[in-house]
Amino acid sequence: MERRSPLIVVLLTMVTLGIYGLYWMWSTTRELKALTGREHLHAGLDVLLTLLTLGVWGIWVGYRNAEIVHREMERRGEAHSDRSLPILGLGLLTWVTGLSWLVIAGVLQDDYNQLSDASLSDGFDSSDPGSGFGMGLQEGVL
Repeated sequence: MERRSPLIVVLLTMVTLGIYGLYWMWSTTRELKALTGREHLHAGLDVLLTLLTLGVWGIWVGYRNAEIVHREMERRGEAHSDRSLPILGLGLLTWVTGLSWLVIAGVLQDDYNQLSDASLSDGFDSSDPGSGFGMGLQEGVL
């Protein structure tokens, strides 16, 4: 998984009025699928369903991806807190606050970064363009 700054993810999502958030969902789900080998993850379908359901599917995607990250970290023997239920709660709270989805993006990106670090310690370089996981961006920038 590519490392991205959680703050930059949140800011770009705000500045682009959610468009970057959809791109981020698509790219991180693709990376998660490639890293974990979970063939049932379909990034494009997730984005389409998120748009069609006015964000409801995106709440599910955040919960599901957080749970996958947690299981993968456990599989690797890494200490990790399961954040899937708090992410689900924040997702549901979005309907009241309107902005808690930004917190979800930051928390979930932090989980992705932890998985990226665990992958690097396992000898997998997610920033290597030849690995198929890099998105052509400098590590840590987005």
